[in-house]
Amino acid sequence: MLSVASRHLLDQPTSPWTIHLFPFLLGALLPLTIRRYNSRRRSRMLADDSHFLRLYHTAPIMLHSMDDHGKILHVSDHWLRVLGYERHEVLGRSINEFFTEESRRRGRDEIHAKLVISGSVKDVPLQMISKQGVVHEILLSATTHYNVNGAFLCSQVVMVDMTEKQRDEQRIRQLAYEDTLTQLPNRSGLEILLRQALKISQQDNTPLAVFSLDLDHFKQINDTLGSKVGNQVLEQIAQRLKEHINDRQIVARLGGDEFVIVIPDKTSASALRLNADILLKRLSEPLTINHQELFTSVSIGIAIAPQGETDVDTLLGNANQAMYQVKRNGRNDYAFFTRQMSEQALRNLQIETDLRRAVENNELELFYQPQTCSKEGKVTALEALIRWRHPNFGLLSPMQFIPIAETSGQIIQIGHWVFRQACEQAQAWKRPRMGTRYGVPIKYFPHRQFLGPSLFIGQGPNTLHSKETRQLDSRRANSDLGGFTRNPLPSSGNSR
Repeated sequence: MLSVASRHLLDQPTSPWTIHLFPFLLGALLPLTIRRYNSRRRSRMLADDSHFLRLYHTAPIMLHSMDDHGKILHVSDHWLRVLGYERHEVLGRSINEFFTEESRRRGRDEIHAKLVISGSVKDVPLQMISKQGVVHEILLSATTHYNVNGAFLCSQVVMVDMTEKQRDEQRIRQLAYEDTLTQLPNRSGLEILLRQALKISQQDNTPLAVFSLDLDHFKQINDTLGSKVGNQVLEQIAQRLKEHINDRQIVARLGGDEFVIVIPDKTSASALRLNADILLKRLSEPLTINHQELFTSVSIGIAIAPQGETDVDTLLGNANQAMYQVKRNGRNDYAFFTRQMSEQALRNLQIETDLRRAVENNELELFYQPQTCSKEGKVTALEALIRWRHPNFGLLSPMQFIPIAETSGQIIQIGHWVFRQACEQAQAWKRPRMGTRYGVPIKYFPHRQFLGPSLFIGQGPNTLHSKETRQLDSRRANSDLGGFTRNPLPSSGNSR
C-alpha cells in the first residue's frame, strides 16, 4: 500500500533525524496512496458498469429491472422496440401499466407471491400492450436480488415475445387442417372435427348425419373455362354452404369439387330431406363470374351414424356410396345410404377386379341375334350381344358390367375383343348379304373415323354399319372394311 519513496526511506539506515521524520512522511504520503487506490477501483467499477449496461441495452431479448414497488429501473433496447416506446417514456413507471388487466391480476395473485417465497419464476405466459395497442403474447421469467444484509435490491426480468412464433404455429395449423382456397376444414381437419362430433353423439345417444356433396359436370367447367374460373366456382359454392349451415354444423372441402356437411342436429328423415331439397335448389341457382352466368348442380349422398360404434371412415364411405348412386341415376338429386348400396359396392368392386382377367380367361361371349328385312322376311344381319360368364355370378348382361368397364377404362380392351371376334365370325360364315351388328360404343374402337354410338357388320360380310352415323372419312371408307352404309339395317328392338 506504500509508495516507492516510502519503501525507499524505510530501507535507509536509521538515524536520530530519520526517527523523527518518518512519522511525518508516513502521515503525509499514506492518505495520498489510499486515495489513488480508491480512485482507480472506482474507475474500474464504472468501466464494469458501463460494459454491463451496454450488454443489457443491446441484448436481443426483452429485459427490465424493477424496484420493490414495481417501478422500472432499467430497460433493454429490444424491450423498447417490441412495444414501441422511448426510454424516457417507461423509466420510473409501474410495469403493471404495460400489462393487460388479466395479466395484472395474475401478476398480483400468483407471480408476486412466488417471487417472495422462492425468489424466482420461469416461463409465465402473460400479455403486454404496445404503445400502438397491439397485444403481445410473452413468456416472463424473473429473479429477485438482495444485498448482504438481506435488504431488497431489485428484480431482474427476462421476457420472450411469443407473438410471431404463435402466428407461425397458427399458420402451420391452417396449412395442415384448412383448405387454402375456401378456408374450410380440409380432409384432415374434417376427420378431427367429425371424430369429436361422433364422440359427443355416442355419449348423448343421439344420431348424427353426414352429407357428401359432389358438383355435377364440374370437370367440364374446368376444362372449358380454365382452373381460375373453376376456383371461383368453388369459392362461391363454399360461401353458399357456409351460409346454409348453423353454428352446430360443420362444412368441409375434401378436395376437388367434393364437400361434406356434418349435421349433429335436426337428423330426422323429414328434416334431412328438407335440408337436401333446400341445398339442391340453392346450389342450382346461377353463379355470376366475370359478368357471366354459370349453372351447376350437385349430387348429395346422406349417411346417418347409427347408435353405437361408428368410425369416421365408415360414415364418410357410406355417404360417398349414396352420392355415387345419385350420379349413376342421373345426378342433381339426393339419396340415403342403405345396406344394399354397400353390398352392391362390394359386388361392383369384385366385378371390376375380375373383369381385368375376363378377356384372357375367355370368359366373354358373343350371342348373335338375327336381323330380318320386314318386306322380304329374310335375315339380313346378325346382331352380336356381349355376355360375361362370370365364374361366381353366372351369366352377366352388359348392363351389369359395361358401365363398370367404362368407368375403369377396361372398355377399350373389351371393345377390341368384340370388334375382332365379330369380324372373325362374319368371315367364318361367309354368307352373302349377311352382317353382324354389335352394341359397344364406337368411341372405344380403333377405327375412330366412324362417329356414332354403336356399329354392326351388315350388307356383306366385310361391311361395317353404324347406328345414327354422323360422319365418315371418305378416304378410308373402303380401305379397311370395304364399304359403309349411312342407313342402318332394321333392328329387332332388343336392348343391349
